[in-house]
Amino acid sequence: MTLKVDPKRRHADCGIYVRALGVDGKCGSHDIADLTRDSLLEWLRSKPDRAEQTVLVLFGHPAESAATRNTQCPRCDECTSGAGHAGACQVPPRN
Repeated sequence: MTLKVDPKRRHADCGIYVRALGVDGKCGSHDIADLTRDSLLEWLRSKPDRAEQTVLVLFGHPAESAATRNTQCPRCDECTSGAGHAGACQVPPRN
């Protein structure tokens, strides 16, 4: 899966970062709000319950526990804290 940044959306910010191909052609850490429509849909559909977990985080609700759900953190896409990113994730966003 190669996610791509939409050059028209590069100033959006929701605080959830993924590795994506930037407008400069280099991979880096980008906010999901900056993704193309197709890339965002691909990312949301790539794991079960990712869309639900992401919406919970965006609206400030705790995501369901990874221990009981076996899902990855929707912000950094790596940890398994599942804590909704109220400071619980210990994995820094990828650069």
